[in-house]
Amino acid sequence: MIWFLSAMEDNAEREKIEILYTTYKTWMWYLANSVLRDPQLAEDAVQEAFIALMRHLHKIEDPFEASTKSFLATIVKNKAIDILRKRQKTEEPIEEIIGGTRTDVLDQLLEKQTVEELVAAIKKLKDHYRIVLEYKFLHNLEDKEIAELLGISPRLYRVRLFRARQQLAEILKKEGVKS
Repeated sequence: MIWFLSAMEDNAEREKIEILYTTYKTWMWYLANSVLRDPQLAEDAVQEAFIALMRHLHKIEDPFEASTKSFLATIVKNKAIDILRKRQKTEEPIEEIIGGTRTDVLDQLLEKQTVEELVAAIKKLKDHYRIVLEYKFLHNLEDKEIAELLGISPRLYRVRLFRARQQLAEILKKEGVKS
């Protein structure tokens, strides 16, 4: 990280990246590790996220806004998924990635899906449903935290999560379950 900072000519940008790094590096590592389940790979994902962030630093006004945290979550999640895809020679069931028990139809479908299939299906959802699922399953954020990040009530969050799961189940059914 030090060599990144030394390469930066703009003091304001250098200060902003230092604030982001010290404030969010541990949280970003936890997000990456929840996807990768490997501490060293999670560190790599965080470093790659900060490299990518250098190109998009102009998009961040205030390092302490909720939108900044959301933006960083998206970047580190994508970097973790990229690393996972590179390392994944054989298809691994999505249950290994998101964990948990499976009781409803969606959960049964998820057991048979790979990460790539699930991500592709989630991308087909409307943004307000897609974002809820990404925060819940890919970022492993708490329900209350997701509602706060989205600026909605916990009740509306639960409604969106329910509807998102229903729509995701329909998409996965239409695409057919791998056996």
